[in-house]
Order: sequence, then C-alpha cells, then structure tokens
Amino acid sequence: MKKILVPCDFSPCCENALRFAIELAGKCRAEVIILTILRLPEKLSDTKDLYLYRKQAKSGFEKIKKIYQLPIRIRHEITVGKILPEILGCITRKNINLVVMGTKGSRGWEQVFMGSNTEKVVRASPVPVLSIKGLTAVGLIKNIVIPCDLRHHQYEFIEKVKFLQKTFQARLHLLRINTDVRIKTSTLESRLQEYVVHYGLGDTTCNVRFEDDEREGIVHFVKEMNADMIAMSTHGNLDAGHLFATSIAADVVNHANIPVWTCAVNKKLAEPAPPIAGKRASTNKLLSSKLTIP
Repeated sequence: MKKILVPCDFSPCCENALRFAIELAGKCRAEVIILTILRLPEKLSDTKDLYLYRKQAKSGFEKIKKIYQLPIRIRHEITVGKILPEILGCITRKNINLVVMGTKGSRGWEQVFMGSNTEKVVRASPVPVLSIKGLTAVGLIKNIVIPCDLRHHQYEFIEKVKFLQKTFQARLHLLRINTDVRIKTSTLESRLQEYVVHYGLGDTTCNVRFEDDEREGIVHFVKEMNADMIAMSTHGNLDAGHLFATSIAADVVNHANIPVWTCAVNKKLAEPAPPIAGKRASTNKLLSSKLTIP
C-alpha cells in the first residue's frame, strides 16, 4: 500500500479518520493525500466565500503539520466540485490504494436518500474504503469480523484481507449469517471450514449465527465478539444511477460503531456460491499545498 486518500474538511469527524490514516501510513510507509473539496458557489457573488473556505482548509492543514511529526509524506489538495466525482477522480489520478473516511452514521436502517458521503464512496469506490467512526488507533485493531458469502472465486478480496490481517496482526472471525431455518448450522460450519482451507487462511475462527436480517446479524455478532473492525466485500458500481441500490455493506458502515473496511468485487469475476442442501435457488480546477514531514 503506497497511497492513502483522506477526504477531509477538518471537522472532528474527518480529523478522527485523518489521525488513523496517518498512523496507518507510518506503519505501512505510505503517503497520505488529504483532499478538501469545496462546493461550487451558486452565485458569482458567493465567490468570496470560496476563498474563505480555502483559507480555512489551509489553516486546518497547518494545524495538522504542527500536531503530527511522523516520517511520512503528506500532501494537501483543495478542489472545487461535487464530493463523489472529485474523490473518484482523485483515486484515478493519484493511483490511490486506500480511502480513509470519517463517518457519523445514522439511527434507522431505511433512508429516503442514501445518506452520508461515506456511504456513496463505499458503493462507488474501485479501491478499498476504511470508514472510521469515532476516535480509534491502529494498535487497537486485533479482532476483525469477515461476513462471509462462501464464494470460492474471491481470490483478490481474500488476498487483501490477508494483507489487512498482517498489517494489524489481527485474528479473523469468519461470519455466516443464516437467514433460512431450513439450513443446518452444522452444514454452514462445514462450508466455512472448507472456505478457510480453500483460501489458506490462518488464525481464523468460523462462526454461524441465525438472524432474520443479515445487517442486524452482523452488528449483533460484532457486539458479542467485542470486535475491533469489520471487513466486507461489496459490488462496486461507478454508475451514479445505481447509488440507491440495496447495499448491506453500506448499511453496516452507516450503523456499526467500529471501523469498517470495504472492498469492491467485480460481479463478473465472482461466481455464485454452490447451492446449499435444503435451500431453493432463487430466480430472479486544483489548488494544492504539499508537505513532507521529516
């Protein structure tokens, strides 16, 4: 991992993510790119506000320079535009490997619109996104929950999970939420063991829980295990017209109280999981300032 992107307006929520990203970059010897996005003024008379916001962003960056004295490279870029397109554009231009974002989340599962900007990035990003809620530290990540769909063609995702495990020196807890009472727990436990062997996973536990709602099942298990992070695959979709589609990963990001790492998986590359006995198949313009901290 060479480049970490942190969209940041220097609010407390974003600064929590920035702190985590800087610590992670120090551990991985990566570069941190802080991206501040200013909205285009609706009226020409509002242009002066744009310069004011830019000044505030530069001031926020200067504060970061004084606080963090780490041997990593940090750059600050200020752009003007819409949040999602600017973030996706930066990912492409800068060859970003990971996006770290702060999120506040919400209380209810259902939302008229998709919710936070973090959720939008989770749904659309072609690279992993680490969503940070609250203040945490890299050294505290020791137990990572992996909600598992039992597919045997997710090599890219699993390799990234292994890197995640190595980086944090953590234990993995594979989790299968069973929403079908006709499927025996023992059957799913066997499938999870096969999954571990198939991908050569180490320091891993296998867990099956019955729950009517998969999202609630994941959150409940995380609390039960007192886990430190959730890692999930998601079907990345860069088409803004699909941003309102159901996404369990985005919902979990919005409601979990711990960091959530999500990784986009190309649907065309992931084959369906084998059928389970007893379950019927369903038919169906850039301003920038740079800093190298010695």
